[in-house]
Amino acid sequence: MQITLKAKNKSWDFAAESGETLLKAGLRAGLHIPYECATGTCSTCRVRLIEGDLEDLWPEAPGRRGGNNERLLCQCRPKSDCVLEADKFIYSKDQVSTTPMSVMGRITAVDLLTTDVMELAVEPEIPFRYEAGQFVTLEHGVICGPRAYSMTNFPPLRNRLEFIIKRKHGGKLTDWLFRNHETLIQTNLCVTGPFGRAVFAPDMERNLLCIAGGSGVAGMCSILERAIGNGYFSQYRGALFFGVRVLRDAFWLKELNDFAKELENLSITIAVSNGELDQAFVETFPALKFECGLVHEVASAEMSGRYANVRAYLAGPPACVEASKRMLLTEAKLRPDDIRYDKFS
Repeated sequence: MQITLKAKNKSWDFAAESGETLLKAGLRAGLHIPYECATGTCSTCRVRLIEGDLEDLWPEAPGRRGGNNERLLCQCRPKSDCVLEADKFIYSKDQVSTTPMSVMGRITAVDLLTTDVMELAVEPEIPFRYEAGQFVTLEHGVICGPRAYSMTNFPPLRNRLEFIIKRKHGGKLTDWLFRNHETLIQTNLCVTGPFGRAVFAPDMERNLLCIAGGSGVAGMCSILERAIGNGYFSQYRGALFFGVRVLRDAFWLKELNDFAKELENLSITIAVSNGELDQAFVETFPALKFECGLVHEVASAEMSGRYANVRAYLAGPPACVEASKRMLLTEAKLRPDDIRYDKFS
């Protein structure tokens, strides 16, 4: 089907294949379309349908808050040629070379890291190409609508996708996963992606700053894995700030401690926003730093005077990302182009 997308700056024409969402089709065509979650929750990719017929995959999606003619590019598939109107600027070409696709994946490993954090491994039916820092959506037929999760790993063949799943209060998919965690092996999920522009490549030639809240650390671990695999920290400095509410919410501390212990140019700080630090617990991870405070405040204090030649990556809840972005723009004086993030609403 032929799609015409009228943006604020110009009109774009692209083709959509059968069964393909409008967002996937636009990204495949190389358009820099504004989006964030790719799951129907944030409304960033909202457009107006002017002409044509669309299949709405999730009419009750939280991001669809407008009138009957408003649609979400990530949740609609064309049934005919269509004309759409967006109130945003759209450019070409997108800086990320990967093209989203949908494949079936099989759950091959499940590990409960805490009472409400799960590590999940999925093997896609074909090798799944993505960049470090990107995310996919996972979907199962028992739950309406997809959910977005960042890959935590960056293997050379990328035929195993690893995720951190944080149990959300009232979250239908996470409730289902945690209730059934003992019987999930061999369960099939639909994997769609990759999405996201907060990607890392070894030719960046910048010092690396990562600020993550909660399960947002997942994409940061993919970035670190690729950087370490390419010997990036032999030439450039790296700093990861991992924010949790209380110390018992922290996970992967042994793995992060091993990273920091082996790499002189990589520092890792755990920021605890509520409660006190257990000194005996902290001493079991000597290569890590532990501080009390919100993660963006801890990062601000520790990074003071160290922002030269820095590229920053942010991840986590919207409030965490917005506070970190504001700090980097106003205090660190970083340029917007040097701050990369994907915000999950």
